[in-house]
Order: sequence, then structure tokens, then C-alpha cells
Amino acid sequence: MVDPNVYIWPCSVLAKCLIEEEASIGYPAMFTFFPSSFNLLNFTDAFSLRSTSFTPVHLNLNLNPKRRHCKPTHSGWFVGYSDALFDMNESQQIHGLIKTGPNLLTAQETHSFLSPDHDLKGVIDSLLTTTHPKYMSDFEPKVRLLLDIGIPMERLPYVLNNLNLTKALCFKSLQDIQRMLSFLAKFGGVDLILARPAILNFDLDSQLLPRIEFLLNMSGGDEAATTTVLLKLPFILAYSVDHYTNHVGFFRSFAGLSDEEIFKIITVYPSLFSASRERKLHPRIQFLKQCGFTSNDIYKLLIKAPLFLSLSFEDNLAHKLLLLLKIGYQHGTKELGLAMGWVCRTSCKNMQEVISLFLNYGLTCEEILAMGKKHPQVLQYNHKSMKQKLDYLTQEMGYEVREILAFPAFLGYGFHGRIKHRFEAAGKNSGEAISINKLFSMSTARFSKKMPAAITKS
Repeated sequence: MVDPNVYIWPCSVLAKCLIEEEASIGYPAMFTFFPSSFNLLNFTDAFSLRSTSFTPVHLNLNLNPKRRHCKPTHSGWFVGYSDALFDMNESQQIHGLIKTGPNLLTAQETHSFLSPDHDLKGVIDSLLTTTHPKYMSDFEPKVRLLLDIGIPMERLPYVLNNLNLTKALCFKSLQDIQRMLSFLAKFGGVDLILARPAILNFDLDSQLLPRIEFLLNMSGGDEAATTTVLLKLPFILAYSVDHYTNHVGFFRSFAGLSDEEIFKIITVYPSLFSASRERKLHPRIQFLKQCGFTSNDIYKLLIKAPLFLSLSFEDNLAHKLLLLLKIGYQHGTKELGLAMGWVCRTSCKNMQEVISLFLNYGLTCEEILAMGKKHPQVLQYNHKSMKQKLDYLTQEMGYEVREILAFPAFLGYGFHGRIKHRFEAAGKNSGEAISINKLFSMSTARFSKKMPAAITKS
């Protein structure tokens, strides 16, 4: 019975190593030695392996440190420790790995890195096939640096399995890794690494430093704001400085925005760097300019509705534009541009449901259009929530549905915390009819003074 804490190696791996070792040192095939004593199996003394021919031998290696001798068996497997490193069912992968680099079994540098504590299942084979053993030295101290800065032990496997270990750890010196971690500590540190471990694959001097400094300069030197951007979208660091420069240059020249305005949009929506300038950014800004938007208008819309820059036109925006035109919006008007911005925050289906709800309540397209121009957000509200509020307005409060034409913002208030609460408080204390505009638009402080018995929950 194999110990559940061990993994099993096929003897073909050992046979391959025996043959190549014999060829290199000229020993007979009947007997050979491994001077570095298989450090990856945690042995420190040289041991011998018996082979009667070039065919795979059958060995069982006892892992008790006090019993370090190999005994021939008929199991057909070679036993090592920690199945966290290799899948027991993937013997062919292991054979191929050792065939590619047989010195991996004997290299001193391999030991510090083949630890079950690292839990590198899934990446170990890739690393070993692409990295010379000499680059694996100091692997444990490098991993310990991650723990020292605060990476939780239970998250360490996740971090390591999402790195290119060769780039992130093996090819970098301890000093280089320390420099990188110290630099990143000012911009989210542990949180940033946990959000996107692949950041550690980058080179500090040629990639991370110039990219973060670009964003820092855009922010006016505000490290906290820059950190907010990085934590919101760590993938932003995958883009080059040239990519940043081209996008920012577009907003400066074509949209007429200042660096301060551009960075505020980036803070709200860092994904704007993912949008193609030719396919998305240029036609969207061009559309807003055709609708009569000034640079200030463009800035205000993008701060509130940045998704307008990246949503698919064919699958999303085109359908919403058609609905807006059907209820009466006109091409080239600022109202259409504003409406397009606001409906980015809802689905096409919900938008259709909202329009259908208004029509079912007896409102005309002209009235829906008037409401939308007065309060563009109205078309983005959840249709189920709106139905609850309209039912309460007409059935419990006794108002006509067209009251909302004068005050469509009513549909954006919370049902229990604002609408129901205030109506019940006003009904018990005032004894007079109050317009929904006056009842719901007044501040909480003013409402509490006017209705002293009310619980001022907004």
C-alpha cells in the first residue's frame, strides 16, 4: 500500500537516467552511481541502483531517513514524496520531462524548489522543461520573501501557480525581487500581488517603473489615487507606456480633455485602456460631438457612464439607440447623447421592459420622451422595482400615474427607506396633501423637522 503522502515515479524514468549516466561515465550497465544522491528526494548520501539490463528496473525507495537503501521489487514504480508536484496518472509527462533534462534528477539546485509546501501542481513540469537547474538556486529564499511581505501561507500556492516561475523568480536575483516588492509596497503591495500575481513576471526597471510612473504623473503625484487605479484593474500594468501615451493623447486632442479630467475617468474606469482607439473610442467621441457635446459635456458623461466607451455597438448600443429613436429621440441632439450614456448602465431587455411598463400604465411615447429628457436615468431603472413604486403610487398613495411626469426622480428613490416611510409619516402627521416632488425631494433633516414623529430614515 502506497503512503498517500508520496507520489510514484515510473521506473522508466530511472532507467533512462541509468543509461545516460552510464554513457557519460563509462561504467558498466550492470551498476552505476548518482553522486548527488537525488537531492530532490531529500537524500544526502550517494546510493547505488542495480540494473540487470537497459530495460526498466523495478525499485521501491523507502523514504525513512534512517533506511536509505533501494531494494529491488516487482512493483514497477519508483516512490518519491509529495504528489503535489506531479499527477500520479501522468507518468508519460514525467518520463518526457526527465528525457528532456535528465540532470534534473541529480542537480543540487533542484532540491530547494521541489518542496511539497509550495504546492506547484500544474506548473512544475513547465518550469523544469524550460529552466536550467542553475537558475533554481535560492528558490526557497525567494519564496520566503513573498511570505515576509505578508502573502498568507494559504494563498502562496495560488500566487506561485499564477506566475511564470522562470521569469518571476528563477531569472531574478534575490536583490532584484526585494527591490520590486519594496517598490510595489507603495502601490498596494500584497493586495496588488494577490489580485494579479503575474505582475511579478515583469521587469522592474523596463516595465513596472515606467508604467506606474506614467500613471503617477497623470494623477499629479497622488500615490493613493494611482493605487486605487492599480487595485481596480491590475491588468492595466500589462500595457506599455506607448499604449498609455496613445490613449491619453487621443483624449487630449480629440475630446479636448485635460490630464486631470482624463485621470479622473481612468480612476472610475481603468478599462478604457482596453478599448480600441480606432474601433471604439474615436466613433463614440465623434458621436457625442455630433450631438453637440462640448469637452466639458463629454467629461461629465464619461465620468457617469464610462461603459459607453467599451460596450459593443452591434450587440448592445445599436439596439438601445433604435429603442430611443422609436420613442422619439432625434439624431444629433444632446438629449440623445445623454440618453445613450445613461442606458449603458442597463440591459437591452430591461430597457424594453421599462418602456413597456410605461406604455401599459397609459403613458404615450411623447410623455416617456419628455420624462427621459428631464431625467435621463429613468430608462435605466430596474423595471420590477419601478412597477412596485408605480403600483404603490397609484394604489396606496392615490396619485395619478402622470404625477411622475413632473417628478420622474421619484422612480429612483428606495421603496422602503424613502417612499413608503415618508408617505406613511406624512399621512399620520400632516393631514394635508403634499406633491410627490415636495414630499420626496426635501432633505432628511428638513423632513424630520416638518414631520417630527417620523423616523428619519433615508
